[in-house]
Amino acid sequence: MINTNIIQNKIGVSRKIIIITPTSAEDAIERCRAASALGVNAAEIVFRNGAAESVLRAVASTLPYMLIGAGTILTYDDAMRAIESGAQFIISPGATDEVANACAAMGVPYIPGVATPTEITNAVNLGFKILKLFPAKQLGGAGYIDAIAPVFPTARFIPTGGVDAENAAEYLSRPNVFAVAGSKILDFGGRE
Repeated sequence: MINTNIIQNKIGVSRKIIIITPTSAEDAIERCRAASALGVNAAEIVFRNGAAESVLRAVASTLPYMLIGAGTILTYDDAMRAIESGAQFIISPGATDEVANACAAMGVPYIPGVATPTEITNAVNLGFKILKLFPAKQLGGAGYIDAIAPVFPTARFIPTGGVDAENAAEYLSRPNVFAVAGSKILDFGGRE
């Protein structure tokens, strides 16, 4: 298992990750700087369009004080391209052996996505402790987390999907929520 201390140290402070769907490097850098000014020192660059690699490379090289990851990683090739572009962690909406293998080969932390108890069981049994819970709002939000918490006491979740300024504090009040992630982090202002 990859040492996740970098994840613990960078994300664990603010407990927030800004998700950026790249349009341009300038926009992504500006959003990361704004997030950093709010105490958010981790960003996930969504790997769904042709701009992702160049934007990830530019953000990682311009803002070395931020933890920059790549999200929506679905394949081994996507993971390798993201890591080669400067991703310091990989996050997926689901969990695949091939993405886990790419991350392990490169020594990069992997945060697999889960939704169901079966998926959580499989991820925990593989040694993953931090899991992306997606789509959190549609799964039942904080109530869903409360329901699964007693069954998975070692799992820590990063809810994504529908996280906003109105429900972030509710998620963050749960002891098994490691952090929240969303594209609307800048709308939170000083609020938890």
